[in-house]
Amino acid sequence: MSVQERSEQSHRGDTFRAWVELFRLTNLPTAWADPICGFLLAAPESWSLWPVWAAAVVVLASSAFYTAGMVLNDVFDYPEDRCHSPERPLPSGRIGVRVAKRVGWALWSMGLGLSLVGTALVNQAAVMLVGGLLAAAVVAYDAGAKRTWAGPVVMGSCRALNLLLGAGIWGWPGAVPLVAAGALGLYVTGLTLFARPERQKRISPWALLPGWLVLLAGFVLLAALPLLTPLAQKLSPSWVQRWWTLVGVLALMASWRCVWAMVVPEGATVRRAVGVLLLSLIVFDAAAVALVRGGNWALGLLALLVPTLILRRWSKPT
Repeated sequence: MSVQERSEQSHRGDTFRAWVELFRLTNLPTAWADPICGFLLAAPESWSLWPVWAAAVVVLASSAFYTAGMVLNDVFDYPEDRCHSPERPLPSGRIGVRVAKRVGWALWSMGLGLSLVGTALVNQAAVMLVGGLLAAAVVAYDAGAKRTWAGPVVMGSCRALNLLLGAGIWGWPGAVPLVAAGALGLYVTGLTLFARPERQKRISPWALLPGWLVLLAGFVLLAALPLLTPLAQKLSPSWVQRWWTLVGVLALMASWRCVWAMVVPEGATVRRAVGVLLLSLIVFDAAAVALVRGGNWALGLLALLVPTLILRRWSKPT
């Protein structure tokens, strides 16, 4: 192989890694988990194969919205990143800003188009409505909300809507997916709030506390799922108690990372905590599925941890 060929191959590899980093592909399986969770929570006891195809389309729509949000986030942040994060794909010049902008808006449009296809497949307007709200929330966050107090709330709403996107396949979401979406939204709101001080030179433990508390509120609402929905009439008291134990363990595991970051308030410690909390999104969704559909479905959803961990070898999760 000539020097020129090796140079071209290296350049292609660098470009590929830059797109992986720009798309935040490491966390993409966490975006798949939300609509799959919503689909399973809203599904009847038995169903035909046809809605499963619509679910696959909705997962593709979720992927498009997620990657669009990541790309447009860096496009809008480009002026700031030139000063504070010059190593990122756009300010480093590994990917052109104009190219990224076109790709971002193309993916965003693809998400809307796939939502429309999902609506057509099952004749449920809820899919398109939720898809439209999710598309609006993605742009609202990237275009400016993330710099305001409302940023974490908007990000939380993105994840809640992502879950309801899958539930919409069965029609207007009922109490179970709505409460689960609310719990997920609270969790992600807290996670986003917790991650905000990550890039500061000096991090105050008090700046991390509100995010941890909101995150815990998400677990509390998740634990209350049987009490706030008709599930309480179907589940035995012993199963509900085991469910509360499971959610309590998950909350303690998440809290351990948060508390340690507050004890050692450094950027690296906060980033590690945020990475674990992002990974826990799949576990959060799987826990809700375990309550409603049983352990086998939950284990299937937990399998998404495998590609997530593999992709983490390619790029950082945050």
